[in-house]
Amino acid sequence: MKRIALIAMCFVMLITLCSCKPSDVGELSYEMGKDAIEVVDDYLDYTINASAAYDRLKEVQEQENVISYEYGSPTYDKDMSIRIKLNGLIVDLIDVQVSNTDENRQVILDERNDLAELLGISTRN
Repeated sequence: MKRIALIAMCFVMLITLCSCKPSDVGELSYEMGKDAIEVVDDYLDYTINASAAYDRLKEVQEQENVISYEYGSPTYDKDMSIRIKLNGLIVDLIDVQVSNTDENRQVILDERNDLAELLGISTRN
């Protein structure tokens, strides 16, 4: 019985340690940012086009409606920065669609990496 309790306690500690969400980022903002990075990675990997990436990012952006941004809270600054980065990525994808070129790919990669750094997620080249 003690062995089962010890294994369960180790499992809980392992899950806690594996959680790499920075403490100064709200849970919902973190999930929204991770979802946005997944979409942008699909775009950068040529899995989806700019139009599909834009549509998926707009869906991610709709998650903002449930996020309460409390001015002065410990997560406010990073949460707002994540929101701004998401909006910037959406605008960049509009530019790609309007210009019908991939000239903004590096800009999108840079913004993706900025967002990743806010979330404590690895950047890409």
